[in-house]
Amino acid sequence: MLSVRQLGHDYGAAPVLGDITVDFAEGSFTSVVGPSGCGKTTLLRCLSGLAPPRRGEVALNGRKVTAPPPQMALVFQDYSRSLYPWMSVWQNVAFPLRNRKLSRQESAARVEQALAAVGL
Repeated sequence: MLSVRQLGHDYGAAPVLGDITVDFAEGSFTSVVGPSGCGKTTLLRCLSGLAPPRRGEVALNGRKVTAPPPQMALVFQDYSRSLYPWMSVWQNVAFPLRNRKLSRQESAARVEQALAAVGL
């Protein structure tokens, strides 16, 4: 589903990611962990099309990722900027689906599936 080949990124002379090759299967769950500054956010930005890799390639279902694909979402963990405190958890999860052409039933099913996947 998501294929990464020889992905690399740097900020000027500072290398951040080097020669990452990995495949993520559909339906799999992957966590990216590491200390602050190790490149987790840069990796996620490259995978999601928010930042172009300096080297290598990211492909989703065989198509090169050059911009955020509509079937992909990324939520950063800076909760002060990514969650709306006046909304419930369910409403926060549903928020990115608002601009998609989904029925209420399909949107609700996706929210429930996402919450169940993380035990909420």
